[in-house]
Amino acid sequence: MGKEKTHINIVVIGHVDSGKSTTTGHLIYKCGGIDKRTIEKFEKEAAEMGKGSFKYAWVLDKLKAERERGITIDIALWKFETSKYYVTIIDAPGHRDFIKNMITGTSQADCAVLIVAGGVGEFEAGISKNGQTREHALLAFTLGVKQLIVGVNKMDSTEPPYSQARFEEITKEVSAYIKKIGYNPASVAFVPISGWHGDNMLEASSNMGWFKGWKIERKEGNASGVTLLDALDAILPPSRPTDKPLRLPLQDVYKIGGIGTVPVGRVETGILKPGMVVTFAPANVTTEVKSVEMHHESLTEATPGDNVGFNVKNVSVKDIRRGNVAGDSKNDPPQEAGSFNAQVIILNHPGQISQGYAPVLDCHTAHIACKFAELKEKIDRRSGKKLEDNPKALKSGDAAIVEMIPGKPMCVESFSTYPPLGRFAVRDMRQTVAVGVIKSVEKKVVYSKNMGKEKIHINIVVIGHVDSGKSTTTGHLIYKCGGIDKRTIEKFEKEAAEMGKGSFKYAWVLDKLKAERERGITIDISLWKFETSKYYVTIIDAPGHRDFIKNMITGTSQADCAVLIVAAGVGEFEAGISKNGQTREHALLAYTLGVKQLIVGVNKMDSTEPPYSQARFEEITKEVSAYIKKIGYNPATVAFVPISGWHGDNMLEPSSNMGWFKGWKIERKEGGANGVTLLEALDSILPPSRPTDKPLRLPLQDVYKIGGIGTVPVGRVETGMLKAGMIVTFAPANVTTEVKSVEMHHESLAEALPGDNVGFNVKNVSVKDIRRGNVAGDSKNDPPQEAGNFTSQVIILNHPGQISQGYAPVLDCHTAHIACKFSELKEKIDRRSGKKLEDNPKALKSGDAAIILMIPGKPMCVESFSQYPPLGRFAVRDMRQTVAVGVIKAVEKKASGGGKVTKSAQKAAKAK
Repeated sequence: MGKEKTHINIVVIGHVDSGKSTTTGHLIYKCGGIDKRTIEKFEKEAAEMGKGSFKYAWVLDKLKAERERGITIDIALWKFETSKYYVTIIDAPGHRDFIKNMITGTSQADCAVLIVAGGVGEFEAGISKNGQTREHALLAFTLGVKQLIVGVNKMDSTEPPYSQARFEEITKEVSAYIKKIGYNPASVAFVPISGWHGDNMLEASSNMGWFKGWKIERKEGNASGVTLLDALDAILPPSRPTDKPLRLPLQDVYKIGGIGTVPVGRVETGILKPGMVVTFAPANVTTEVKSVEMHHESLTEATPGDNVGFNVKNVSVKDIRRGNVAGDSKNDPPQEAGSFNAQVIILNHPGQISQGYAPVLDCHTAHIACKFAELKEKIDRRSGKKLEDNPKALKSGDAAIVEMIPGKPMCVESFSTYPPLGRFAVRDMRQTVAVGVIKSVEKKVVYSKNMGKEKIHINIVVIGHVDSGKSTTTGHLIYKCGGIDKRTIEKFEKEAAEMGKGSFKYAWVLDKLKAERERGITIDISLWKFETSKYYVTIIDAPGHRDFIKNMITGTSQADCAVLIVAAGVGEFEAGISKNGQTREHALLAYTLGVKQLIVGVNKMDSTEPPYSQARFEEITKEVSAYIKKIGYNPATVAFVPISGWHGDNMLEPSSNMGWFKGWKIERKEGGANGVTLLEALDSILPPSRPTDKPLRLPLQDVYKIGGIGTVPVGRVETGMLKAGMIVTFAPANVTTEVKSVEMHHESLAEALPGDNVGFNVKNVSVKDIRRGNVAGDSKNDPPQEAGNFTSQVIILNHPGQISQGYAPVLDCHTAHIACKFSELKEKIDRRSGKKLEDNPKALKSGDAAIILMIPGKPMCVESFSQYPPLGRFAVRDMRQTVAVGVIKAVEKKASGGGKVTKSAQKAAKAK
């Protein structure tokens, strides 16, 4: 086949029995895609089965099951040549339950050929509300197939045969429908054909002398012709995106003896060639490509549209799988999607779809359950205009913007950047209930798999006043420690400069959200990972703005050490340490929430008066030492490092600008330490003792229903360990069941330890039985229970009025988010020493600390801070801000009798 011709892909769509496979088969046969002998063999076989009229369809229907039923189940790919193109025909199934296959096919097409049957009653069945003519055309348009040809088939069976009136009637009705969904009928060729007899397929038919041909108008140039083949030659050649970065979704992964691991798939964008270093997402595996093959021949490079196999080095078939996406590790490598916003059209759902719905998404080659986390807005399906904010539910025919969260690691892209990876079908109840395109993706930042597994993991939180340079310092550190590549930093630099924010380039490593970029502040907690000589570090960059303090609390609660950044610039330090500044508040919060190790980075030393002033550094060290001592830290155990997060002074190497700085030195009972740089201070953090010896506590982040597996709760092990075969109890739901399996990053774990984010499959439990905020524990070892009430030590940070008994704000404790009543203000205490100042105070105001008895408004599971720290600290939220923080001193638990114990739990208990 001529390699010099352009390749195009067409998909043949339409209602069942409209003659798609017969028409396509005829075309392939006549254009030399199959030989006469094979057609004769098919003719004989079909006649023996009493299905003589199916001979051409059999070119495509290769599966025995399909031959017997006479329908196309999988997508068949056939190739032939026209005078202008090298055409791949994708024959899509017409039966409704096979529509998923059609979508994965359609998504690869440059043009759709819609076959409608001209026979009496046949056209009407297809165009009816439940027919597939409408649905297929709508799907093709939604999935980005912008060119269309309509073949009005079976003209030989109209009344009378080859009726001009019937052709015109059908053309009129189909034109009206396709115009409604977005096609311009003036750019669509309508051709009257007979796929069986061959009329108007390759040559003008003598049976339809009345047909003077089709004519189309479009801005790229008009075209006219008579036959279906002419119409194919009038397709506009696609622009193959070779200039985009590589995206290649894996169709399969083979292990081939003597060669090794061979992933197989279709290049969607960019170029793949031997010697390239590719990254697979979401597996997060990076390796070198040894060779690339297509149809058993070696390629020097594969371009978009090529279906290839490629051999990779040192990667096992267990490391990567179908649905992973390969990309160039040096040029916008693919990443796991944390969540994404999509425009979704509900096609066909018997009931209503609400927030929390978790069907399976078919996107490129991935097939993964995703949760409708938020129904953001209902829109007009044609114009895209907003109709309603946060709709309660969606029904068939509705279109909406929805935030979705994958139930398992998944790699998708926005439709505008990488169309083939940005459109999807939503599958449920064995049918396609919706289709959608992805508007934006929030990517998870992941560390490369080759990070030393033997090093200890530590979590640090970076805190401090707004604009003290936290994100810049953190970004610089991550960049210098290899957590991000130079090219990305250069891209950020360019973007930041264009927005007039040149000094933000390192911060942009962290501030990924557009909203954050524009405001220049960090809203959500970003997790970034890098390596030091001693540790594998996760940096939590916490927001500095006061209204984002809740995020900071949920972040801080996971940290082993806090890095407090204070700005040394004239007036900047003073603003942060002032009564309303966040320097004090963040340091107090970190201590209250149990972060007992602290490092202080005195930043922006380049902007002191004079620059790099020793006197300024000493003045700041003195004042910050006095304050942190007041709240409970021992300054002798805290490293103070003068740095410039922007220029890099004292970050990784000693600065030549501060020759006066002889280094920091700390003393503590576990052993002293000293050094010069911030990196050395991180290496001197004491490794945390991970509480594996405590009973299991795992707060649920989410609960998914995954087809073929069942119910899968997801969350982070805070204490103890979780393993398959264990019997767990969920509180406050009071459900007991057996754990079937435990997974992390798609790999089975023998046991999950504190700090691991896992999904685990449980038996005989429905997604309705348990929810986010529930806590899983070992049913035989101090199982978690519902809290009747609890006593807490609370610090009021920021409340405009007074807080009295009966106040009922929302508490954020671990993953729970529940209103709790301040039922008794027991005593007012000194916020630093904890000494009692007053019994039963009437009211509390900002700055006060107190011991309070609290009663949850809904069932809730919490623990005392001394026993289970992550479940014993909380933030109090009201008026869209954090008004207080607290730690739980004691919990009065509700006796839990008569909860649900599943059969599997009973069985497992007997077996033991």
